[in-house]
Amino acid sequence: MPEILGRRWTQHILSRLNSNQAMRFTELKRAMPGISGTQLARALRRRRADLPIVLVSGYTGPMLSERALAAGVTEILKKPVQSRDIASALARVLRRAA
Repeated sequence: MPEILGRRWTQHILSRLNSNQAMRFTELKRAMPGISGTQLARALRRRRADLPIVLVSGYTGPMLSERALAAGVTEILKKPVQSRDIASALARVLRRAA
């Protein structure tokens, strides 16, 4: 079941970009069924270079940071995250994108 939901979420994000629906940012997990957050970030970046991307992961380290930044991730948050952490990250990435 999680694999199907992960694929559907990935397809949903990509279809919104393909249909030119408004999308100001996206939040990704490092590990999603069928695709990693950095793989999806790379695909999103190819379609929308201006889209801020926040990656949320339980693991953050130099290798993940390097891969994520190379894939176009704007900011990385380490789990567990509080709602205020997400709000602050979104404010930062949206301010930079404005």
